[in-house]
Amino acid sequence: MLARRGCIAYANEMLQGLQDVDLKIYASKFCEESLPSQSHLVPTFHSSSSFLFNSLFHLPILLFKICKDIRDNYKIIYFPVFHHWNPAIILIAKLFKAKTILTVHDAKPHPGERALAQSWFQMLAIKWSHHIIVLSEFVKSQLPSSVQNKAIVIPHPVLMKAQDVIIRKLPSQPSLLFLGRIAYYKGIDLLLEAVKDFPKEKISKLTIAGLPMMDLDLPITQFPIHLHQKWLSDEEIQELLYKHDILILPYREASQSGVVTLGIASAIPMILSKIGGLIEQLPEHEAIWVDPNPESIRNGIVKLIENPDLYLQLHDMLGAKRNKLDNQLVNKQLYDLFLSL
Repeated sequence: MLARRGCIAYANEMLQGLQDVDLKIYASKFCEESLPSQSHLVPTFHSSSSFLFNSLFHLPILLFKICKDIRDNYKIIYFPVFHHWNPAIILIAKLFKAKTILTVHDAKPHPGERALAQSWFQMLAIKWSHHIIVLSEFVKSQLPSSVQNKAIVIPHPVLMKAQDVIIRKLPSQPSLLFLGRIAYYKGIDLLLEAVKDFPKEKISKLTIAGLPMMDLDLPITQFPIHLHQKWLSDEEIQELLYKHDILILPYREASQSGVVTLGIASAIPMILSKIGGLIEQLPEHEAIWVDPNPESIRNGIVKLIENPDLYLQLHDMLGAKRNKLDNQLVNKQLYDLFLSL
């Protein structure tokens, strides 16, 4: 798990299923999220210049250590997150006849992303790995047909399930929350267009929180729009979920979403675009589903904020779902895959 950020919480949760396995964990020295205490820290990179330097000098050292690990009877290498060094490690594993399990979170770049280099490194890793884990049937369908036979679907675990669930009731002026990377494919501009004419009597505020990947053109509204344009810690995410009434995912495209699992964990009613892998994460009756356009998003917001009984019903269903969902099932799928190799 060599990434600096993004999907680290997912990786930590999946590793819970491997507690009975003799693990050696390599993680980035520059990681901005919590890591397992037993992690061996590696100087990966945090800029273009450090990528070149560390790929020339520190990657070979890491590969040498991995060769030694394989000789010491570590026969499976698991990649829970994307990293540019994954293909090199997979090649070394093939050379020394170790098995590799690669997690593919997104089979293709999202609309609006410039990710040619990342796509190239990922396709090499997909081609050379022995087994592939995807988080939705949608992502599996996007893989090249030549590798789909080695791919299995293990759904996204629920994140931050340990947090307490507050009892929610729809206020007269509910607050709206957009959580996650601020990027074109996330549809944040569609949401802003949808809410620009809402009267202040209907909405108390809209909060947009996440790492900015694009500039925002904020409309003039009768209610405040709060921006938190940065990488969010787990504590900040929990606080935002506690302090808002409705979580909105107005995505243009999605493979699946960790934000959905955060919404389940906090039992906050959600408005979701009916696209991609999102429809595999929640059944139709457990959320307000909309099309990725301003009019449909606006209608979805109106439907929820004008119906306290529906709001309470969604809250109760998500609370029940949270209590029923057991990450142990997801963890067992990964553990069984390890045992089969």
